[in-house]
Amino acid sequence: MLPEIKIIRYNNARFEEGSTYAFTILKKTELSETEAYYVLLDPKGYKILLPAEIYTHYGFEPGAEVYCRIDKVNCSGQVFLEPLHPFYSENETYAFEITRHWAEDADGHNKQYFIELSDVNKMPYIIKVTAKEYDKYSSGNLMNCRVDRIKKAKLHLRPADETEINLLLQPGNYYPFTVKELSGEYFILSDPDGNTHKLECKWYAHYNIRKGNKIRCRFLYYSEDGSTVLEPENPYYRDGKVYEFPIRYIQKMEYADGSSDATAIVGDVFGEEAHLRLPSDWIDRIEGLPNLSARIDRIRKSRVHGTVVF
Repeated sequence: MLPEIKIIRYNNARFEEGSTYAFTILKKTELSETEAYYVLLDPKGYKILLPAEIYTHYGFEPGAEVYCRIDKVNCSGQVFLEPLHPFYSENETYAFEITRHWAEDADGHNKQYFIELSDVNKMPYIIKVTAKEYDKYSSGNLMNCRVDRIKKAKLHLRPADETEINLLLQPGNYYPFTVKELSGEYFILSDPDGNTHKLECKWYAHYNIRKGNKIRCRFLYYSEDGSTVLEPENPYYRDGKVYEFPIRYIQKMEYADGSSDATAIVGDVFGEEAHLRLPSDWIDRIEGLPNLSARIDRIRKSRVHGTVVF
């Protein structure tokens, strides 16, 4: 007997995450005074919506062709597009105008330093810098920054001449931290050099993180304000290892071009929901199975993502 199968149907074609496709802008449509979208035509002739307000400064016009990266296809099949920026590219360095700078107390003992920058569209960006970087740039007019990431039209910047500690932070690697305190919705972490970092609490209640704990976190990327985005090591699961999960149900996504994907929604050892990708021949191999074995691909905001292995 097969587990419960929930089918979600979409009016767009299937896309690969991380790939870039050409779309045609058909028109801009306003659903309300505060909600507007660009209607895009995908390469296979299906329509997809892109929030208009975020990309107002991109200069989009009906009839234009735009290239969009598929940033994410979530577990429900919803597609998140990121149009290529008309001026900036990821992993490149540019000069930004310094508009202001300031320092503020972080915890009564340490100061945090910030610099506000302006891009070619006069969009403001605030980045957190070290004391050394602050001293270097607070008297200048321009600051060279590397564009690490572009998401929802926002540039994620960091100084081009990084300090030693930042150069040591490589995306995907784990680093040691100490939990200094719980401040509102965040854990305040300290690295071996005394730099502070924030970790959002709500995703990790079942990790039993406490003040004074020594934890390891994977560095993911820098946010738009220059802060580190971290993922604490799961207490049980490890990337690349194979584990067994009890099946809750199967979620099947059917796309307008006739293609489909399927994800097994399962329970992890903490009772939390985990998502496992199924191979194309899953329906012939899953019947009668109460559990599935899967290799862990990634863990983000404590949610386990993996690929089923038969």
